Amino acid sequence: MPRGTHSALPQYGLAEGEFWQHLVASSLAAEVVQRRSTRSLPLEASTAALLHDIGKLMIGRLVDRESLQ
Repeated sequence: MPRGTHSALPQYGLAEGEFWQHLVASSLAAEVVQRRSTRSLPLEASTAALLHDIGKLMIGRLVDRESLQ
């Protein structure tokens, strides 16, 4: 598990472990869409889904909860 992805991100309403679960679930959902789609989708779709919210880790560390409201 990448460092920091298991941490809580209260700024986004995510408890410990929920961010990582969200990333993995997004990646798995992209794989399901790839398999079921009648169109050709890029192989990188599951990787993109895994990384789509990775910026929240940095933002969560730099910005406190009050600043996001």
